[in-house]
Order: sequence, then C-alpha cells, then structure tokens
Amino acid sequence: MFFRYFLPIAILSLFLWTRCGSHSDPPIAFTPLPESLPEQLCASDTLNDSYPFVYPEQILRYDSLLIVFDFLDRESVFHVFSDRDGRFLYSVGRKGNGPGEVIMPTSPTIDPTDRSLALWDARQKRLVRFRLPASSNDSVRYLDYCQNPSNSSYFSQIIAHDGSYYVAGHVDPLRFGKLEQDSVRVLYSDYPLLTSEDAEANRSVWNYAPYTRITSDGKRMVQSCYIGAALELFSIDNDRIHSDTVLAITPPRYRIVEGTRPRWVGTIDETLLGVLDVQISDRYIYALISQQSLTSDPLAAEGSAYIHVFDWSGRPVCRLKLSRLIECFSVDESRGLIYGMAFDEGSGEYQLLRINFNSNDFRS
Repeated sequence: MFFRYFLPIAILSLFLWTRCGSHSDPPIAFTPLPESLPEQLCASDTLNDSYPFVYPEQILRYDSLLIVFDFLDRESVFHVFSDRDGRFLYSVGRKGNGPGEVIMPTSPTIDPTDRSLALWDARQKRLVRFRLPASSNDSVRYLDYCQNPSNSSYFSQIIAHDGSYYVAGHVDPLRFGKLEQDSVRVLYSDYPLLTSEDAEANRSVWNYAPYTRITSDGKRMVQSCYIGAALELFSIDNDRIHSDTVLAITPPRYRIVEGTRPRWVGTIDETLLGVLDVQISDRYIYALISQQSLTSDPLAAEGSAYIHVFDWSGRPVCRLKLSRLIECFSVDESRGLIYGMAFDEGSGEYQLLRINFNSNDFRS
C-alpha cells in the first residue's frame, strides 16, 4: 500500500491555496453491507507468477490485452500481457522527463477511439499518451497531447471517453471537469458530507486515493472513497453531472496533516480502509472493499477476498468470495472473468490471477 500513502503526500507538494467551499447539508448516514447478501464462490488460477512486479496498482483490459500499471517500477510503469495465457508482451512508459517518459504517473485510462493508453503526469503537468499496437507487427507509438493547462496542479485523475478527457480534481471548485485545449472547464464541485469537521477535511477524505470510472456510453460515473468505504453514483447528460446515490458504508477515521493548506487528511491506526479498487460495466458496479485497519492485519488491509456488486440504483446484488486476497482487478463481464493481482507471501512476489464468476446469477 506504499502508493496509497505516497501519492497523496506527493500531491500535497503541488497544492495552491484556494477558498474553501461550504456545504449546509447534514452528514449522510452510514449503512453497513447486508450480511444476507447472496454470495458466489469464485475459483481462480494463476496466469503469471514469474514477472517481477514492483507494486502493481491497477489492471486495465483492452481487446485481448491486460495492462498492469506498476507505479514504483524504476524502468517502465506499464507491463502488457495476453489475457488468454498471461504471456508477457511488452512494457511501455519509461521513467524520465523526455518525450514519452513519465515521472509521477497517476491513474491511467484507455481511449478506444484511437487505441490510446493515457495518464496524467502530476510532476510534469502533462497528459502522456501511447497508441497501443493493433497487431503483433505494430509497435507502441508515443502521442503527446497537451502540457500545462490552467489549474493542472489540482488534477488527480483523467478519464477518457469518446476522444475527450474528463478530469477529477482535488481543490475547490474543481471536483470534475473536462480537459480542453489549454484549460479545464469545471463541471461539478460538490461533495457529500462523510464528515462534519469542515468542508476542507470532507473534500480531502473523498480525494485520498479515489478511483473514478465512466461507463462506455458516457452516461454514468462512479467515484470511490478509500478512507472509510463509500461510493458516489452520478449520471451524465451533455457534460451536466448529477449525483444520484451515495453508498456510505464505513465512516472515515483520520487525522489532519499538520501545516497543510487546504487541510489534508491522513490515515491513523483506527482507519478502516475502504474501496481498494472499483470497476464498472453498463449493468453493474464492482467494488473491492477492505474494511480492515492497517494495525489489525496489515496484509489483509492491503487486499480483500470480497468484491461487492451493486446495480446502478445503488442496490447490492451479490458478493463475490475469492479464493485469494487481491489488491486490484479488472472485469470482463461478458466472459465471466476477473483479472486480479495477488501478493504471494511464500515467494514474496505478485501473481496475476484469472477468476471465474457468473453475472447471470446476480439477484435481479
């Protein structure tokens, strides 16, 4: 979980002081996950246990490719495998400050309109893109897009959709926006109240290592919360974003990091880690939820053997019980496959897993 703590601290170094928004709504109520939820036991097999991952943070799936985002790798941050047999194909995204190189990469995204793999480099303040090969005879090509748009110090994530990029930000008023040629157009600024301490602390809770996902049709979006488990579900219509549902599961427990402006939160011994990863389809939301503290069981806190499935109304429909703890994952709903990353205590190495499930068994 080093990345989870390193990146928020690194982002702090990019902060500028801005006004603090206010919110008059009362804090939302927290509802634990139902114990009686239907459970599906999911068998798994190992696809690759020989590649020397350093700290795999995300798995992206595109066509027949599995793209592992390895933030701490000193050479390249993306490693590409076949989703059929787990065979390693190539790496891309070298560390450095030259063309096609990255220093502080954040959550990557894939734009199928031009087969591009993109990420925001928080240190260089630029969008870095690579065109993925269409066949084994092609090679990866570097595509530069834009650099230093206004407000770029506030970016935490970019999300590709239909040739454009949505932006998740972490300083008021930018929560969600859209990347334009040399600026960002703010689309949405509000946050539900997970804590009543103040607006800055509440915003920081939501922005501590969140994941934001948009459906393939661009009509729905979800953002996860890591300090305390929560999910916020949105609808999108012509770039107008509306908050539909907040699933607040575990209250946040945190400390205020001394001397930060805006105020920023950090973990404490009593922090129950929330959503470790979230993936979506047009039908369902898949959330890997920990609800463990770092002190009670550090290894368990870094992963989970449960993926909770919700429909887009926010209703829990199933709990997938995995045979291994995983730390990140990707879902191929049409084929009933989950690809997950697990840490093997015996070898001290990460393993790429393939997990079977059946979405047709989910409660309607």
